[in-house]
Amino acid sequence: MKIEDLFGRHIEEVYLRVEDYRLNGEWTDLEMATVVIQLDNDILIGMPSIYSDQLGVFTPKEIDGFRKLLNPSEVSIGSITRFFARFKPKKFFIRDIEQQKITSILYYREEEYPTTGFIGLENGYWIHQGDMSPKGTGHACFWWFDSIEEIEERYGRDYYIKRAE
Repeated sequence: MKIEDLFGRHIEEVYLRVEDYRLNGEWTDLEMATVVIQLDNDILIGMPSIYSDQLGVFTPKEIDGFRKLLNPSEVSIGSITRFFARFKPKKFFIRDIEQQKITSILYYREEEYPTTGFIGLENGYWIHQGDMSPKGTGHACFWWFDSIEEIEERYGRDYYIKRAE
């Protein structure tokens, strides 16, 4: 699936798996997050990457063991602000993300910044996968930002945005 195929699609569900990271078969002190988004056409996709114009597509079997984030039984999900998380009640998270139309993708130009893109939603929120972090910090997870200014505050302004044409 091409990145351009995301534009105009709506988010139905978000899945997350955080696991310990192995390098050359050896355990490290890092954990890695994988975020999968279920679109309104029931396709399951990974987050966009600066290295490809294609999106990873998952099967339902491949996401066994992932946690559903829009499930009402969850208590709260973090909204990343500046460097640390502040927590919002789950009901706000669901309303802010569920059924939102995807309008744009933001990428940073430098490899030292996030290599996964930020997905822009019609309500101004941006969602992102925190790929990897030291164990126990909670930064390898699903993040959402209230505005593009919040992203700039954390990562700077050296980015470009793809939008629906």
